[in-house]
Amino acid sequence: MHPCSHYCHNSPGSFSCSCNPGYSLERNGHTCKDIDECDNNNGGCDLDNECINIDGSFICAVMCKDGYRRSGDGQRCIGQCLSLTCASIDFTKLNESVKRENYPLPAVKESLANARMFTKLDANSSFWQTNLAEESRPLTTFITPFGRYCCNRLPFGINSQSANEFFQKRMSETVEGYPGVLCHMDDVLVFGASQEEHDERLEKILEAIGKADLTLNEKCEFSKPSVKFLGQIVDASGCRVDPDKVYAIAEMTKPTDISGVRYLNILTLDQYFKLIQGVNTDDVLWE
Repeated sequence: MHPCSHYCHNSPGSFSCSCNPGYSLERNGHTCKDIDECDNNNGGCDLDNECINIDGSFICAVMCKDGYRRSGDGQRCIGQCLSLTCASIDFTKLNESVKRENYPLPAVKESLANARMFTKLDANSSFWQTNLAEESRPLTTFITPFGRYCCNRLPFGINSQSANEFFQKRMSETVEGYPGVLCHMDDVLVFGASQEEHDERLEKILEAIGKADLTLNEKCEFSKPSVKFLGQIVDASGCRVDPDKVYAIAEMTKPTDISGVRYLNILTLDQYFKLIQGVNTDDVLWE
């Protein structure tokens, strides 16, 4: 039996040990220790994700709101709480039959010409403000110790693309026809070239939102020369990336070994260059 934790390599009169990817060799030259990738910049995960270390690797898991639990693969939040009893609802089978709305999300840069003053509105519990059709409600039926129940409003856990696009369509129809407004899911940006124009547009948008029986939360920001919107900083000069969203990349340590290169592979090149404005990937030389 060789003394190495993972691999033993024979050489004339001696031997050496090596480890599986995701492990480092201890100073004794025999023992392999799991590398905790999460210790460095949250493992490279997005700021709204949690890095969870596992043997030889790690995962970037979503962070769920109160009343929801993380799925086994860590990629989605499921369930919802009823009073003091938490009912975990798995819509996997239902999602196989849910049709997409195919409603595109707008681009920010295309809509902000001459904008100088901004207000950011945030819809409260977005999906829960959307009533399900009577014929669709029984499809969400779930069983509890107290009987069977179904959802009257659009629950979290329904096919994310379809639910997102449906809510986007509803919000877009609510503000349709009003100038100086950009809607992206539950985030609404109202802007104007002057304070007067901004205030006039904002009043009309708030009236439209009220007529649609939509409510807003405390995260709204009113009448500011600069706001953070969809991961970008928006002001009179245009849009630029929010430094908080690229901090992990900006502060990333240059890899010096195989483990470091493996860590860097968390980001694909396409994802990396999307975060860097003004870079033409055709002109990039790799050593």
